[in-house]
Amino acid sequence: MIEMIQNDRHSIYLNFDKEGIEYFYCCLLAARDVGRSRVVLRFDMAIVLGGDQSCETLGLEIFIVEEDLICNRIKSCNESIVWEFDRGDLDCAISPTEDAVKDGEFLLPEFLAVDVPDPKKKEGWGSRQVYAFMTMT
Repeated sequence: MIEMIQNDRHSIYLNFDKEGIEYFYCCLLAARDVGRSRVVLRFDMAIVLGGDQSCETLGLEIFIVEEDLICNRIKSCNESIVWEFDRGDLDCAISPTEDAVKDGEFLLPEFLAVDVPDPKKKEGWGSRQVYAFMTMT
């Protein structure tokens, strides 16, 4: 089980069970090795669309982009949800995930800073930075 749920305007939870963290780790490694991967998870559409919590199971596309990103980002693109990383940010996501797979838990609080769309911006697409807290159930 993997779920990404918006907690409030500034934070989301990325929750895993044991099988979910192992699966997510493999997806991150695949993205690192071939430039893209797909992870199936329960995703709160409020993260990218705003509004009330609305969860659905979907395939989240993980991509490596060659540009230097200020922060990795999650966005809606052509009716898909995409999580873009540059190589440095992906390595920062892989390290605590690998440790959690080995230890069976996150020994320290782990989080990733993520840019997400900000539906409150009046003109055009804007973004806001949130923190994705990685937890195991």
